[in-house]
Amino acid sequence: MPLAYHRTMQGNVIELTTASGPMRAYEVGPPGAGARGSLVFLMDGLGFRDVLFPMADRFAAGGYRVIVPDLFHRVGPNVHFDAKEVFSSPDKIAEMRKLLSRVDTPGAMEDFATCLERLSASAEGSGPIGTLGYCMGGRFAFLAASHFPDRVRAIASIHGGHLVTAAPDSAHLAADRIRAPLYFAIAEQDGSFTPENETTLRETLERCGARFEMEHYAARHAWTMADAPVYSPTEAERHFERVLAFFDASLREA
Repeated sequence: MPLAYHRTMQGNVIELTTASGPMRAYEVGPPGAGARGSLVFLMDGLGFRDVLFPMADRFAAGGYRVIVPDLFHRVGPNVHFDAKEVFSSPDKIAEMRKLLSRVDTPGAMEDFATCLERLSASAEGSGPIGTLGYCMGGRFAFLAASHFPDRVRAIASIHGGHLVTAAPDSAHLAADRIRAPLYFAIAEQDGSFTPENETTLRETLERCGARFEMEHYAARHAWTMADAPVYSPTEAERHFERVLAFFDASLREA
């Protein structure tokens, strides 16, 4: 599907090379010394698509260099889902979940490392690096901070899904390896992050001595995505303001 924002977006879709092959990414914002820092923006489970680019532009307008990798590149070219179909069709939900089961942590961390290399390759450097992620990307942002504790200086998870599971490799179990402050934007209704999950994550982070903030939004899971039927313009705007303030404070201290 063509990228409709090509004529209006402020950055560029580029191609990066990973050990698993080429990967598209969207890049926007001033490099290195011209920025407050750099952000790796990890997409949600609907895929690498138009709606993400103006979101990245918004963070770039706050003074950050932003890179958004296509975490679906291993499962096929141009893979993404129509949000309205997914929210209204059990078959589409099942299709998406089947694909998501093929997007694993080692692959996502390889992609994250590729983004770090891209940011560091700039002549001006990257400045302090933060990461933010939505839904699936919120979990991977958390895990990236545990895999790259010396590089990632701040983490924002926005309606992050499946941060707490019964699996032996559940993301929350990696909390003791995270050194950076964390911000969690939590949906009022979210089957992938229940109140019980929140309690477990909070207790885990407190036990590890982590610096974190959990903030609740009066919205449903995926409220930040303008292509989703649950999109909340008011709460989406609030999240931009809060996340930018979080990175401004956290990366300034880094």
